[in-house]
This record gives sequence, C-alpha cells and structure tokens, in this order.
Amino acid sequence: MDSVTAIVVALLTIGGSLLGVWAGWRLGMSERLRQWRRDKQIDAYSELLSASADVAGAASHELQAETDEEHAAAGRETGTAMLRYHDALHRANIVASPSVRLVVDELARSMSAGIRELHNRDNRDDEAVSEHLVAAADLRKRVSEAAREDFGFDR
Repeated sequence: MDSVTAIVVALLTIGGSLLGVWAGWRLGMSERLRQWRRDKQIDAYSELLSASADVAGAASHELQAETDEEHAAAGRETGTAMLRYHDALHRANIVASPSVRLVVDELARSMSAGIRELHNRDNRDDEAVSEHLVAAADLRKRVSEAAREDFGFDR
C-alpha cells in the first residue's frame, strides 16, 4: 500500500505542478491579449482624433479659399485628409468599446454633415459648416474622455 500511496502522491504533485504552470501561462496570455487590445484601441483612437482634426483644418482652408487656385489646392487637401480620416474611422470602429463607439458614431455624423455642406456647391452655408466643425472639435474631446473612462485612466 505504501508504494501505491507514494505513486499517487507523486502523480498528484506532478499533475498539480503541470496544472499550475498551465494556469499561469493562461493568465499571462490573457493579460498580454488584453494589453495588446488596449494598445490597438489607443492607437486607433489617436489616429482618428488626429485625422479628424486634419479634416477640420483642411475644411477651414477650403472655407477661406478666395481664388480658384486656392480652392482647388484646399479641396485636394480636404480629399487627402478625408481618405486618412475614413481609414481611421473604420479602424476605430473595429476596436472601439461600445461606450466609445457611440461617441465615434456621433463624430462621424458631424464630420460627414460638415463636409457635405462644405461641398454643397449650389447653396453652401458657411456658418453651418463652421458649426459642424466646432461640434466635431467637441466630439473629439468626448471621444478622448470616453476612452480615458473606458481604460480607467481617471480613477
């Protein structure tokens, strides 16, 4: 009986050790995955905020353009900024938490409305464009605040 008990104890010791190693690996892996996701979210949010600010700046240049040449250059600047913004928006929507995604969606609606109005050649309302740009600036701040809250940076 003593040899059977010794074997059982040895097997339990080995099994317990292996289980402990596996559990530690699993916990470490989930923590690394959580950190990787958080890093991707921070990168995506930062890129979105930067790209939307670039669109707002380009749109302001387009609003202030006086000559056809200035307007064409500003239009190209806006177009380039919009491409970067749309890429950043899609990336942010992929990784955003539900609470941040709500504000990101509001930002997207405001930016789209402002750019649509900016490019309304027949009857552009410069004041409405400016209002959308101001609203977008506020929404960029709200995206940042929602992300900080989501990450627990304000605790």
